[in-house]
Amino acid sequence: MAEIKTIAKAGGSTPNRRRLVTVTIAVAVLLACVAVIGWRTMARRVPLPDGDPVAIAKFSATPEFAALPLAQREPYLRTLRSNMKTLAAAAESGKLSREEQVLAVRNGIKSGARIEMANYFNLPAGPARQAHLDKLIAEQRQLQSFATKMAGNGTPPATVSALEMKQFMESLPPEDRVKMAEFAFDMFRRRAEQGLSLWPWGGGTNGAK
Repeated sequence: MAEIKTIAKAGGSTPNRRRLVTVTIAVAVLLACVAVIGWRTMARRVPLPDGDPVAIAKFSATPEFAALPLAQREPYLRTLRSNMKTLAAAAESGKLSREEQVLAVRNGIKSGARIEMANYFNLPAGPARQAHLDKLIAEQRQLQSFATKMAGNGTPPATVSALEMKQFMESLPPEDRVKMAEFAFDMFRRRAEQGLSLWPWGGGTNGAK
């Protein structure tokens, strides 16, 4: 802008006028680019972790959510778990598409598995870990119930198959893979003690209900 003012003061000669027009156009193009970048950034703005659960569900269905560090994903998952009734109603009314439901559930289960694995091993062995497993099993059963309601009309609930979970575990770093296997084994054993199927999302059972 200072250059434009300098050129304007330099006089009205043809070379100066041409230079003034060129600089003005360049500045206008630059401002337009900045405006477009700003608009796109606003369009991609992520919801607050404690904000609208439907907006969070839509966000959790995106690759951007899956790419977040685990620590940043955890508060979003807490909001989703505490608002399952709202999400079921949104799915029933069409505010959440079938694709969004499937991707949100898959991202949520895989992210939650890594988060809860870390939480589990941060607790001392014994009653504290068992209580943690009991809490997670209760949440799994609630999620199963709402997933069924969200699907409706005989559509299978959006879940993660045992094969998908196996592929997910194989994608983990070796040290996390070992911990995840131990965590899953303890979870399955506790579910069996409660008379539940070993795999909470279908595709594997010990014959119990």
